[in-house]
Amino acid sequence: MKARGNVEDWLGKVEEAMFINLRRLMKTAIQEFETVNREIWIRSHASQIVLTVEQMFWARDITQILGAEQSNNRLKGLSKYEQKCFEDLNRLAVMVRGDLPKLVRTLLCALITIDVHSRDMVTDMVKANVDTVNNFEWQRQLRYYWDLDIDNCIVRMSSSHYVYGYEYLGASPRLVITPLTDRCEGVIPIFI
Repeated sequence: MKARGNVEDWLGKVEEAMFINLRRLMKTAIQEFETVNREIWIRSHASQIVLTVEQMFWARDITQILGAEQSNNRLKGLSKYEQKCFEDLNRLAVMVRGDLPKLVRTLLCALITIDVHSRDMVTDMVKANVDTVNNFEWQRQLRYYWDLDIDNCIVRMSSSHYVYGYEYLGASPRLVITPLTDRCEGVIPIFI
C-alpha cells in the first residue's frame, strides 16, 4: 500500500487491512488449535492471535463442562480441567526454559501469566462448587468466544458482550492479573 492522498484515508485503509488480516489469522489458528502440537502452534502464530485463541478455547472448555447434563459430572469435569491447567502450565514452563528467540519468550511469558490466572479461576470455581454457566463466579470472568452466527470473536463478561476489536497489540509483556485487576475488569464493561 502506498501512502498517497489524505493521511486519514490511507491510514484508515491500513487499519482496515490489519483488522481483516488479524481476523483471518485468528480463524486459521482456531482451525489448527486442536490438531497441531501446542509448541508448534504457538510458534506458528502471531502473539495476539495465540493469546486470544488460547482464551477462547479456555472459555469454550469451561462452558462445555458447566453445560454437562449431570451436576455431578460438571464438578468432576471442572476438577479434571483444573488438573489439565496445571499440566499445560508445566509444559509452558519447560518451553520457556529453552533457547528461544526474544519474541517467542515474551509470548510464552504472557501466555504463562494468562494461564496462571485461568488456572486460578478454575481452582476458585472448584472450591465454590460452581456447577452452572449462570453462576456469577463464571459470569464475572472475561471470556472470549468465536460466534458462528456472526463469524467473529466476541468478548463477554457478566451480561455485557462486545465484538473483539482486532486492535494491534503486538508481543508485549502481560500485566500480572490480581484480584484487584479482576475487579477493575468487572466494572469497566458497565461504563462502556
